[in-house]
Amino acid sequence: LKHWYFAFLFLGAFIVIQLGLMNLILSAVVDEANKAHENDVHERLKDIANAQREQMEQLRPIFHDMDADKSGSITADEILKAYDNDERLQGSLTLLNVDRDALIHMFALMDKDGDGQIDYNEFMNTMQESQAQDLRMQM
Repeated sequence: LKHWYFAFLFLGAFIVIQLGLMNLILSAVVDEANKAHENDVHERLKDIANAQREQMEQLRPIFHDMDADKSGSITADEILKAYDNDERLQGSLTLLNVDRDALIHMFALMDKDGDGQIDYNEFMNTMQESQAQDLRMQM
């Protein structure tokens, strides 16, 4: 063993090559994980948008059921009667911690133009705004 010091040089080169390969493999794994995360976020946003669209479609018949005189808008009396008689509406509002008294205040907030009636657009806009705010709170 005339040139034993070459063993240290070879060992050092071997370690550097191994670390480089491991770094390359690790960067590929991290890159794939990052792509999967981006796809997951994109899919979650699509799922949320679909759920919101479905929920808005479910609100249409509830609004029309509340509109007792079929005028295309609901009054405070109509919404309170619907709350008292419609278990579906009462259950939905209970899940949101909205009781009968809070419903009166909600009606005043929904009635943006102050005419004492909520038309379909005011109702849907308020529901969409509340969903968007709820989504921001969740994030």
